[in-house]
Amino acid sequence: MLGNPGHSEHGQCAKWLELVTHQPAADFDPTDFDLVAVNGQLRQLARRIWPGDATPEDRETVLGPVSWFLNAAHPDGLELTSAGYLKPAIVKRAMTQLGWDDEWPMPGRNENNVVPILDLREQLQDWKLLRKFKGRLVLTPAGRHAVQDPAALWDYLAERFAFPQHGVDKEVMRLLVHWAVSGEAPRTTCAGK
Repeated sequence: MLGNPGHSEHGQCAKWLELVTHQPAADFDPTDFDLVAVNGQLRQLARRIWPGDATPEDRETVLGPVSWFLNAAHPDGLELTSAGYLKPAIVKRAMTQLGWDDEWPMPGRNENNVVPILDLREQLQDWKLLRKFKGRLVLTPAGRHAVQDPAALWDYLAERFAFPQHGVDKEVMRLLVHWAVSGEAPRTTCAGK
């Protein structure tokens, strides 16, 4: 595509290449490819993203809220309101057991008012670990497998992050990889500074 200016996606490819390499697309030579150098860069990127295998402590820290939800739904599911939200008692229990009570000052325990729980539940549904079924939030087959095997849950979610389904997730992952490959830290700005 990049070597064919008449191709419909040539412009997009040229913009992407310039964004990633900071070099003019006109300078790109598809025959100039060093497999050894590229593999070395990929190994460096892998070490930056994750310096080694995840320990059980790593998994517990990162996956704690996910595991809580899956365990709470195992084996019979979590009861939902007629509107399809988690029952207030379940929301309160989740906030308390996850240690989020002090982080979310909103009064009440209706799930639609407690954004951290609502977001987490919706994300678990997007990842196809939970689903609504007959007035309950139940484990999917992937969720039943993951609840019993933290390493499998880790791998399952790593796969979801590596190949995101939503546009925003894809863009964030693209930026993270770009920053990691280029060695540039993301720049943040504050209003008035």
